[in-house]
Amino acid sequence: MCPLQSTRRVVLEKVPLLLLSAVIGLVALLILRGARQTKLVGKVPFPLRAAHAVVSYVSYIEKMIWPTEFSPHYVHPNLPGGTPADFLDVGGSSNPQKTLAALRILLKNRQLKAVLVNIFGGITRCDDIAQGILMAREQLNVAVPMVIRLIGTNEEKGRDMPQKAGMLVACRMTDAIQAAVRRARGGLQP
Repeated sequence: MCPLQSTRRVVLEKVPLLLLSAVIGLVALLILRGARQTKLVGKVPFPLRAAHAVVSYVSYIEKMIWPTEFSPHYVHPNLPGGTPADFLDVGGSSNPQKTLAALRILLKNRQLKAVLVNIFGGITRCDDIAQGILMAREQLNVAVPMVIRLIGTNEEKGRDMPQKAGMLVACRMTDAIQAAVRRARGGLQP
């Protein structure tokens, strides 16, 4: 097969996935709006949100062409009182090893002052994510504070696991963001 036909086939193969991602993103946005979790984004100026959307889209396309172990890296807008150093998406599965791998990559970022784990999932099992977080904490000797928010399948069990390990678990996104910013500024260490 010639390279042009191969490239065309790969692009055509990805189009349905891109459309599906757009639909899923829209559904997630509608759900988040219904849960009043999009309030803070409205305070971010539109040009900044648009710029982040372009960077996210380009990053997503890059990951479709050159995939890595898990979902793409997204740029996230500044939050009240803090600036995200990085943002990772572990995708739609809940393998603890995947969470461990994601945190391993994230923790290489030297700008990190705190980690906010936010899982808002359907098929994602919160207890598996929590297990991965605890594995990372043990195996990677996490030195930065962590704040966990888990919403989805097995969320009660998922929240209970890090709480028993002495980690901060938040139920609301605004509480999680505020706690992460406080901890990044030096309050309440891991």
